[in-house]
Parts: sequence; structure tokens; C-alpha cells
Amino acid sequence: MPRSKSGKVKSLAAMTMLDAQLAKTAYIAGDTFSMGDISVGAMAYRFRRLMPESKLENLERWFAGIEQRPAFNEHVAAIPFV
Repeated sequence: MPRSKSGKVKSLAAMTMLDAQLAKTAYIAGDTFSMGDISVGAMAYRFRRLMPESKLENLERWFAGIEQRPAFNEHVAAIPFV
């Protein structure tokens, strides 16, 4: 399997596990926003940009809330995606 395809498969597997967790809780570590949401939010941003076809319902719900936060827009979304 080519390296890039393997990376996509592994990334999708990790985000699918995250989606399953987010089916149980509003945020990464429970029902309140925490430091875990900050670091995973940056990874999810990149994942969504690289694999827009991957629609994971709970991840999308969680991410919609994360991207509404001013700090996310200032420190993650404002950085050029290259």
C-alpha cells in the first residue's frame, strides 16, 4: 500500500475512534470543554481539510462548536493551510 494511502487509512481509523467517543460525550473528555479539545481540534482541522469526503457525524457536530470559538479562529483556522 502506498504511504499516502496508508496515512489516510490510519487517520480515518483514528478519527472514527474519536467520532465514537463523541457519540457518548459532548467534548473529548466529557461534557465540558477541556485542554483535550484544543489539541485534538487542531488535528481535526487538518484531517477535515485533507479528507473532506470523510463525514463523521459526531466529529462534525463537535467541530462545528470548536470552530465557533474565537481562539480557534485566531490560532488554528487563520494559519495558512500548506
